[in-house]
Amino acid sequence: MHFLRHPGNQKVETDVVIRLLGGDRTEIENKTNEQWNTIVEPKPDKEAIVTMARDITHRGHMVTINVNNYYEGSAPLTIEAMQDMAKSFA
Repeated sequence: MHFLRHPGNQKVETDVVIRLLGGDRTEIENKTNEQWNTIVEPKPDKEAIVTMARDITHRGHMVTINVNNYYEGSAPLTIEAMQDMAKSFA
């Protein structure tokens, strides 16, 4: 997990875009058989990312999270899971 900070170790105080890209492209393509409708490589950091995004939005800034299919195997399912986590924090 990487926490966003400006130089000088200050907290981020601006709008943020987070890109979740995933790892080895060939490996995930083999696991999914290029069918992007199943989570095949769950990532344990989703909750931490949602928490970080919530903290930034509570400081009045917008957070956009872009999810690639290569992150876990299905961008729509990853987004749905992260939205559910965000709702549970409300």
